[in-house]
Amino acid sequence: MTSAFRGLIDRSLQQRLAQPSERSLSEVVINTRAESELELRFIEKLREGKGKPAGVTVTLRDDFIKGNRGYLLTFNSGPGPNGSPSVVSWKVEQQVPIGESESVRSFSRTDFLFTPTAGGKPVAVYTDGWEFHRGRLATDAEQRMALQRSGRYLFWALSWDDVVEALPTAEAPLDPNGLAVGVIPAFANKPETFIERWWPQHLLDSLTSAPALMPRQAQLASSLELLMAYLAIPSEALWQGMAQQFCLAQASPLPIESAELLAPATALQLDAHLQEWQGTVPSRRVGQHLTPAPGLQILNLVDMGLHERRHPAASFRAIHFEPDPNASEQQQQARWREWLRQGNLFQFLPHLLISTPGWGGSEQSPAVDPPEVWVAADPAKAGRQRAWQDLGRFAPAEAQPLLEALEAAWQDTDHPLPEQAFELEGPRGDVLAQAELAWPEQRLAVVSDPVDAEAFTAAGWRCWSLEDPPGSTAAALAEAVAPC
Repeated sequence: MTSAFRGLIDRSLQQRLAQPSERSLSEVVINTRAESELELRFIEKLREGKGKPAGVTVTLRDDFIKGNRGYLLTFNSGPGPNGSPSVVSWKVEQQVPIGESESVRSFSRTDFLFTPTAGGKPVAVYTDGWEFHRGRLATDAEQRMALQRSGRYLFWALSWDDVVEALPTAEAPLDPNGLAVGVIPAFANKPETFIERWWPQHLLDSLTSAPALMPRQAQLASSLELLMAYLAIPSEALWQGMAQQFCLAQASPLPIESAELLAPATALQLDAHLQEWQGTVPSRRVGQHLTPAPGLQILNLVDMGLHERRHPAASFRAIHFEPDPNASEQQQQARWREWLRQGNLFQFLPHLLISTPGWGGSEQSPAVDPPEVWVAADPAKAGRQRAWQDLGRFAPAEAQPLLEALEAAWQDTDHPLPEQAFELEGPRGDVLAQAELAWPEQRLAVVSDPVDAEAFTAAGWRCWSLEDPPGSTAAALAEAVAPC
């Protein structure tokens, strides 16, 4: 070991020991050395550009960030559609604590924090060694889910094989591969139908360069290759569209009410999560229960109606890993690696659950905040889509099911959108009542309080209650606001 190499490990060790830990001192010393080697290997691979997309140039140079040693990582994808160079740069920090002060409920110390210099979500990168992380799978799942649910960070977990070993090839593919099982033939025969649904032309036109990985390439790519592709073109909408395509490709005709889907959902304690995902609006929901390998299972569900609308909640995916005591060490590591890869790719879905014994459906809150990242409608409809997003963002929880039903009923119409928190004023300007949603020109209101309903009715308005079935209320309102 060179003195420079030893010095880097010593400095990393000192940083870790200075922070609180639940592990004993001996555990910290033993495991920090192993992880430090993987972290240093990762820096070497960044310099080499390992896993970078074809045609992309990667440079890594030393930098100082907030007074500490760091790096500046730059991706140059060549001339973009307008002829100007497509360049993306990231500030790279090491050993960054992330917790409640960053609005993340579960504390973790990310090995690397990649922050885009042009603005956007940072990516917390964890270089995970199996020997240490096999004993803390539940903690890892909790921490990654906390980052995803915060809406403020992305995460990426890399194993030793991802960083150090050879990249997967057609001769030596990923095994197991949870993206290659249960796939409908159309994904291979007519991939353009999936691409056109979730990667509309106006989304592709908004990028500085073409997607670094097409879905069929991503299907076979390692976590490192996926990370490098995201860093080259950091579009969350693009990657959400990628994840949605895979969910759609692994959907089967099985309805969500079938025993083949309800049984694993119950076993994984997902009942509350599925109720939250489905809401109260009727739709065709189907799915598939996948077992890429013993101990690794995936519950993949899709809402066909929401897929038609490119809604972020169109898919639900639970990825569960439970080490198989009958499997060899090599088999367990391979399954764990695929569990990590699935989490990396599907974190772009609002309704994702990464689970393992000790952290799963019963421990993770089913509540999901209104989505902020959308695969936008075409530009002519983008303003209306943003208006629906704003309505959902500021509406109370009890109004969300009705808003979802209204958005579906308003699809492909020019019906006016409602006003929120509308106040009915008396002749002297005093407030007589308040409606959660209102169409003042049509004198239509949705209220939560019967007293408010009486006041609106007395003033000549038609009223509905938030307690009424959302689907029937939306249908009645659509008929009421439609021009005669």
